[in-house]
Amino acid sequence: MATMLDRSTILIPVDVADPDTPPAALVELLQPHQLVILSYYRVPDQTPIEQAEEELGDEARETVEEVVSQFEGDTDVTSTVVFTRGAQRRWTASSGSTMPTRC
Repeated sequence: MATMLDRSTILIPVDVADPDTPPAALVELLQPHQLVILSYYRVPDQTPIEQAEEELGDEARETVEEVVSQFEGDTDVTSTVVFTRGAQRRWTASSGSTMPTRC
């Protein structure tokens, strides 16, 4: 028998290089849920991830805090910032279409 969860946990990805402010309707809709804000910064192949994190980490965390602040109140919010290559690996099917296989 399935049990109903009182509060769901929802993952919200945020591109730190180009963050969007969540619309007020979305903020209101998500208020009763637990949120995980996963902020990511795509690092170019030629840049070491550690260097990008050292140079951009404080700015990235400030950006995440701005997003988190939109969900103030009774919402339980956890956030983290990830620096990643983030290049989508793609393969070409025989039809010629590209399909993402990994992020």
